[in-house]
Amino acid sequence: MILKKLFVGTVFGLFVVLLWQSGVLASHGLVPDYTGNISEVNRMKAIYRVSGEYYGEVTFLSPENLQLTVEGKPICWEISRDARFFCNGFEASWEALLPVTDAAYFEATVYINTEGEVCLVNGFYYGFEGIIQDYQYIQGRLRLTVFQPESGDLGVYWVDERARLPEDSDWLQSDRGLFFLYNTSGEIRGIFSE
Repeated sequence: MILKKLFVGTVFGLFVVLLWQSGVLASHGLVPDYTGNISEVNRMKAIYRVSGEYYGEVTFLSPENLQLTVEGKPICWEISRDARFFCNGFEASWEALLPVTDAAYFEATVYINTEGEVCLVNGFYYGFEGIIQDYQYIQGRLRLTVFQPESGDLGVYWVDERARLPEDSDWLQSDRGLFFLYNTSGEIRGIFSE
């Protein structure tokens, strides 16, 4: 009995170490795999006979309907019964793509079948908390140097010109913590203050 407990404890310990080394349990969280499911998405596009493809933010989602905001304009579709959903590169249920907060939505590519219904959704959400250390405007584009207190990392990030930014005017000079969302191009697509 003692050997069995020791064996189970050792296996569990090795499992935790493997998860930690793979980054699943690291302090910075699970990084999405933006390219890991491309072959499956391409395969499903052929099966579903995709007739349209749209990129934006999932601003409403239910079992029957999906609303995607594309360049500031909401578009709504019904969802096909056999629709497939991916979250951060992995197959998931539709609930996995529900908004995290009132304004911090998933970015997604939504595929429409020949019947005009959503048949495939490839969604991503990845962000971090940080404090702006420095900022510069270079050729009209905003570049931020951000310190991440949780990991101790200091990084430089470009801000997408369509990024959702805090409404108050002093957020660039503030030393308060902010939440930053990446897009699939590795740029900041949203900055949120508390």
